[in-house]
Order: sequence, then structure tokens, then C-alpha cells
Amino acid sequence: MEQLSAAIESGAGLPAVTRAAAQALGASLALIDRSSAVLGVAASSQAEEKKLLSGADDVERVELRVADAVVGELRFRWRGDAASPVVARMVSTLLALEVERSRCIRSSEEFSVCILDVDYFKKVNDTLGHLAGDKVLKHFANEVKKTLRTIDSLGRFGGEEFLRSCRVPTSNRRGCAPSASGG
Repeated sequence: MEQLSAAIESGAGLPAVTRAAAQALGASLALIDRSSAVLGVAASSQAEEKKLLSGADDVERVELRVADAVVGELRFRWRGDAASPVVARMVSTLLALEVERSRCIRSSEEFSVCILDVDYFKKVNDTLGHLAGDKVLKHFANEVKKTLRTIDSLGRFGGEEFLRSCRVPTSNRRGCAPSASGG
């Protein structure tokens, strides 16, 4: 995951991010945008790349979404054991956000991501139990969703962390800060 984070933070581009994601997952990957353009491929051979791009029967697919919009597709074949669902979800979330960020750069739109962390969540879980913790997370997510615009998104990233993305069309340079703070 460190290499994936570094590739994203450095602005290395989608091909490099795809390679880092493949390494994090232990899989061969193809990153496809919503118009079916290939954004990046990380495969162990040309034959493997062909299988990914052709969508062979043994290639798994995951829709990449930001808000309710499909921004692309991740095609993959495991090289060994499948990655844990938590790691797979984090990687697909990061790739979806990176695809959207890349699109925003091309169209001169601003894009930001906020990491939201529920304070004292461990204390809730430890004191009141996991069912109460689940209720807190659902309530938190529902309250944040009330502040989102249709072009924004919210997704659980891990434990008590959520990622909130915000796209600012060129016609509105007010920025994401007012909506991120609930204003």
C-alpha cells in the first residue's frame, strides 16, 4: 500500500498508479475508464495483458464509482491468493478517486478529497459494543450524506474513516470547503 500511496501523492500518473495497485493486490490489473479507454495495465506477460483487455472468462471486474457515477472499471486476475476484501476495497476506492481526479485535471475542474475520522470511535466500540458502533457509523454516514451534492461522494475507507470527494465544475469556483464543513 505504501507504493500505491506514493504513486498517487507524487502525481506519477495512472499507468504508475496501476502498477503500484497491482503490486498491493498481488494481481494483474487493467484500469479502464468509463469510455472504455485503457488508462493503465500491469500484467506479468503480454498473454496476461491480452486476457485482461479482452475480458476473458477468468478475469474479474469491479466497477469503479465516485458518488453514483461509474468512472471506470478495474479488471484483474489474482497471481496467487486473493487480497483481503478490506485491501481490495481500499485499492479500488483509491483507483476510482484517482481516475476521477485525472479526469478533472483534463477538464480544468478542481477536485478534493477529505478524510473524515469519527473521533472516539474505539471508545464507543469498547464501551457499548460493536452493534452500537455500527449504528454510530451508519448515523455518521447518513448525516454527512445530507451535506453532499450530487457530484460529491462518500465512501467508507477503513474502520471509522471515510473518504469524501468533491468536484468543482469550472462554472463554480467557490470550492469544496463550504460543503466539506457542512456549510
